[in-house]
Amino acid sequence: MKYRKIPLQRKRKLKKLARMMNGQNIEGIPITGPLLSCFDIALEDEEVDFLLSMGTEPASAGKLYSLSGKSEGAFKSFLENLIRKGFIWIRRDNAGNETFNMAPVMVGWIEIYLSDGKETPESIAFSRSLENYFQSFKRFNIFPLRNLFNLAHRFTSKPLRTVATIDTESRSGKKVSIEINRTLQPEPSSVHTTRSVSELIEKYGGDNNIALMHCLCRQWHRMIDEPCRFDIPSESCMAIGMYTKQIVDYGIGRYISKEEALKILGESQKKGATHIVFYDKEDISLPEIGICSCCWDCCGIIGSYNRGIIPLHLRSHYLAHIPDDALCTGCGRCEKFCPTGAAKVIKEKAQIDTVKCIGCGQCAFQCPENVIELRFEERDVLLPLQKKSEARIQG
Repeated sequence: MKYRKIPLQRKRKLKKLARMMNGQNIEGIPITGPLLSCFDIALEDEEVDFLLSMGTEPASAGKLYSLSGKSEGAFKSFLENLIRKGFIWIRRDNAGNETFNMAPVMVGWIEIYLSDGKETPESIAFSRSLENYFQSFKRFNIFPLRNLFNLAHRFTSKPLRTVATIDTESRSGKKVSIEINRTLQPEPSSVHTTRSVSELIEKYGGDNNIALMHCLCRQWHRMIDEPCRFDIPSESCMAIGMYTKQIVDYGIGRYISKEEALKILGESQKKGATHIVFYDKEDISLPEIGICSCCWDCCGIIGSYNRGIIPLHLRSHYLAHIPDDALCTGCGRCEKFCPTGAAKVIKEKAQIDTVKCIGCGQCAFQCPENVIELRFEERDVLLPLQKKSEARIQG
């Protein structure tokens, strides 16, 4: 798709802002023309200038007010708009004191921008530019660039997100077996990563610490006329922990109870969602900030892997295995729902590619005969960029 030409001076400012925002996470994303087009759609000139003057250090409301040069009433509206768009995030200490911080690009501003669920000319144009951004990386998916990229990614990348398993109840109400086949060493509390969505909801389920919002990925794909093939509701991703109040106060999402959260997660799970946990600054040693429940079609991470756009790197806690395939009827549900193509039916029996398995548990959950089990095996799963011709989703 074509995107509008950005005047040179504005383009330089947008590029500088993108670099600053990229530095707010431990890893940034490539800054290209389509990404700058997303910035161009989302920001007015005075907003760009203000964010550049704000800088990357935490600031008080008083400092931002002095930078704005606006009256108190005008400043309040101006600041609220930037927060609502996702460019500024609010942190609160234990005493309730607030500091205002420049948001990262992704995961960050981009996820918030479409999460209110509204369909406007700006959000449609944004979605088209975002699609163009992702699709543009396919031009690098050629030999030998693909091989060089995979080699570099193998030695330099690290997992920024974790996979949380499904609950241990199957569709039929039977237990999904989770085998612990080794002695577990206690982890330091500062780096403990949560292994199940139920554990996360229990952890954050009190005192308005869960907010429901629309999924960026399903919103984006719906607005480019590619609705979710699994028909997972748009409103099913959750903010948890420190940014929940901001999500609700600025109309991006709404508070939900622990019971409602578990119900929504269960319903999305039945339709094929994989639960991916996001962390502050994309550092898995820091607190969790969100649960994305997305399918292998829409997901900006897994869906892009399946389209031959990016490699995949996730922290996993479980590995699917089949103790006895005699009970397998070859129905193919595991293959249909597996987000990475790790589950395949070969000669009418299910098989698991342990290299590709991310431990999400969809195969075990969907199996009507309870043939597949999950075995505890914490590991980092790194799947290379696929050839375009071998990608699961073409086009």
